[in-house]
Amino acid sequence: MLEPSKKIDPKFAAWTVITTAGKVHAGLLVERTESEIVLRTAKNEDIRIARKDVEDLIQQTVSLMPDRQLNDLSDQQIADLLEFLMTQKTTR
Repeated sequence: MLEPSKKIDPKFAAWTVITTAGKVHAGLLVERTESEIVLRTAKNEDIRIARKDVEDLIQQTVSLMPDRQLNDLSDQQIADLLEFLMTQKTTR
């Protein structure tokens, strides 16, 4: 949360696809097969791109989570938030 781009979990990494037609698509990589690439956009829409139409597939090094997300919070508010998050059950 403090430095979201320091280490990005691969399942939350943003990807950019540049097509042979020059179109650019960005989102989370949902599926990659021999026949197609599927990206999920910020609008929660899946874009399917045939592999033959992919010029380049690039994993981004910057997190989708904005930097300085906690800047407007006091130290106590940040501590309370972190304590709350640590008490939540995981769904793994």
